[in-house]
Order: sequence, then structure tokens, then C-alpha cells
Amino acid sequence: MTWKAQARGIGFLFLVICVSSCAFGQAPTAPRVIAVSGDTEYAHDPSIIKDGDMWYLFGTANGPHRNGELPIRCSPDLQQLKLCGHGDYFYLFVSFDLCCRRTKSNYKTMVGRSHDVTGPYLDATRTPMMEGGGTPVLLGNDRWIGPGGESVRQGKDQDIMVFHAYDGKTGDAYLQLSTINSMGGWPHVALEGGNPANK
Repeated sequence: MTWKAQARGIGFLFLVICVSSCAFGQAPTAPRVIAVSGDTEYAHDPSIIKDGDMWYLFGTANGPHRNGELPIRCSPDLQQLKLCGHGDYFYLFVSFDLCCRRTKSNYKTMVGRSHDVTGPYLDATRTPMMEGGGTPVLLGNDRWIGPGGESVRQGKDQDIMVFHAYDGKTGDAYLQLSTINSMGGWPHVALEGGNPANK
């Protein structure tokens, strides 16, 4: 289990990890602090992937997002990194731009892929994500604005993406759920009202 925490009255954030032998087991008495934002410029959005070794991925608001200590991309607006292995590739899902602004949100979900968990991650045009690349997975429409904040659940027969988006009229945030279909080696996700990323 990993999470982001903030000490009361202190501006910087901690990333914390703890391990249990089962999903509902007792957590260790002393969770390990992985990163402190004073060292990593607003460390946030941690996730874990296992590929023989265990990799810990997290974002930093004003510096590189990291896989262990390996930089993936620099951006002040890159969030919610998720790494998934599928077939011959690792896929790096990220949320670009600004969330949490109701109907003014311009959040979107992008992806790059690599044969190696440490990258480099390229989009469908082979542009590295380190250089601003990213293939769209979820783009907003008139019905749902700013789809992002994604998590991926990988199953034996079907992968699922969970994300949030804002009602195009009220600006209220809603939880969204879609299957992930792979076409041409790239993930495709549905969105009510149409997903421009699939065109």
C-alpha cells in the first residue's frame, strides 16, 4: 500500500509505503517514507509495478517524474502516473494539464509505451514522453469534461480503467469506468458522448 500524506501545519508532502502479506492484513507499525517534497518538488501520485523487481513510480510537480530514480518527463502539469505491463510492452498512463476546475478543467489522459520498464516511453508517432509526447487515451467532450486521474485494474480476461470526469453542465465530478480494448498495440477507452481520442 502506498499513499501521499501531509504533516499538519507543514507545506511539504510525504510519500509512504507499507507492506502486508495479504490484502486485508495488518500493516507494519512503521511505514517507510519514500520521498519528501522538500527533496523532490511536490512529490505526489505514487504507484507500484512489479517486473521481477519492484518499481515505485511517482510524480514531481516541478521536476522529472521518476521510476525509482529514473526521470521520465519534466512537466508542472503531469499527474497520476500508472504503469502497466501488457503483451510485449509497458504502458505509461498519465494525466496532462489541469484538473479540479469543474467545467474549466482541461484534464486529459495520455499514454506512451516501452519494451523496458525504465523507458524510454514513446507515443504512437515515436515522440518520447520526455519531449512532450503522448498518445491520447481519454479526451473530453460536451457531456464529460476533463477525464483523468486514472487507475488501471488488470484482469485475466479484461483490463479496466477507472477515472473521473466533470459534468459538462454542472461541473460536478463523477466516477467513470470503462473496459480497455487494445487495437494496433494501443489502449482504447470509452466515454459517454464519444471519446475523441478514439478517432
